[in-house]
Amino acid sequence: MIRRFSIILLWGLALCIGLAISAQETADLRFLCFEDRNECQVYDDLLARFSQENPRITVAVDVVDEAEIVDRLETDLESDEAYDIARASDFAVLRGRYLDLRPLLMDAEAFAQSFQAPFL
Repeated sequence: MIRRFSIILLWGLALCIGLAISAQETADLRFLCFEDRNECQVYDDLLARFSQENPRITVAVDVVDEAEIVDRLETDLESDEAYDIARASDFAVLRGRYLDLRPLLMDAEAFAQSFQAPFL
């Protein structure tokens, strides 16, 4: 399950990077991460390596408790302050607010089969 979320996160990060780099020379991305143990710390190493390989892109990480993630995302999505990337736990609540990446995938059907309908 964590692997699936990590893959989704990396896809989202790659998309944001591609859009940001094509539009400007530097990019600042915001990542909202919830944790109930040390999940966000796992991303520290990944983001450090990413930053070394992509010095023109900075990723600011905000960490919140799991209980607060959905409310925070809903509030931020209603404003102009929405995060570029988020680690969420309740995908069904946020249905309809995701960027649909399936048209960009080589095998969108296989991706869609990995998730139950309420999550897409």
